[in-house]
Amino acid sequence: GEDLLGAFLFAILLNFKHLFLYISPAYFIYLLKHYCFKKNGFSVVNFVKLGSLVVAVFLLSFGPFVLLGQLGQVISRLFPFKRGLCHAYWAANVWALYSTLDKGLAVIGSRLGLLGVSQGGGMMSGLVGDMHTLVLPSIPPIVTIILTLLTWIPAIVHTWLTSNATPRSFLKCLVLCAYGSFLCGWHVHEKAILMVTIPLSLLAVDDIRCARVFMLVSTAGHIALFPLLYQPAELLIKVTLCFIYWAIAYMGFSYTIRFNNSNVCCNVLCCGIL
Repeated sequence: GEDLLGAFLFAILLNFKHLFLYISPAYFIYLLKHYCFKKNGFSVVNFVKLGSLVVAVFLLSFGPFVLLGQLGQVISRLFPFKRGLCHAYWAANVWALYSTLDKGLAVIGSRLGLLGVSQGGGMMSGLVGDMHTLVLPSIPPIVTIILTLLTWIPAIVHTWLTSNATPRSFLKCLVLCAYGSFLCGWHVHEKAILMVTIPLSLLAVDDIRCARVFMLVSTAGHIALFPLLYQPAELLIKVTLCFIYWAIAYMGFSYTIRFNNSNVCCNVLCCGIL
């Protein structure tokens, strides 16, 4: 019921860390539907109050940079399109598969004498920068933006068409927007998967379908973070902690929503082994 407070806090959060731009469509569509559209129609007063509050936060944040003529530098750092499609340590998304396919084709084509390309470099160089593919077409930022927007559309449309916007429909939209951004975004960090799993955990506590998705996504997400702890002495610690986490989560779901599907447990264990 505190729509204005929620908008105010999220605007502050977004100005602290622009990564939350991934989930901003969920906030926008939910607040527009829940706060601005009432039973008697669209409320211009509520829309003005909501918009003024958000704009005020952004003016306080960006105003000094505008006055000093430094807004362009801020924008270039917030959206670093020159850093390359993939992060130096890849996120487990569409572009990781694309880059792997590119490298595989380059190696096969080079060994068969079909391609005159080097097997080195490319997206697998491990360097931070605008690296290009070896065989497949290079992906410009506009393509990732379009694909990300396309992944947002189903969640946004569904939330908008819902007769009564609820916190639960908002959470579902938020999770899907975050997941679409993670899968198709430009230069995505591997830790961005937490923006999917954390809100998804709120849906999982009383919905067996969301619980199944949560177990698989959180398992894959945590395993994808393993290389960040790369010291040999850390191997046993990270694996043990993850298995303890999976066991507690599984038992918790079993207790709250009769989460007794053995296939899900097997899938989780298989993900862990892989």
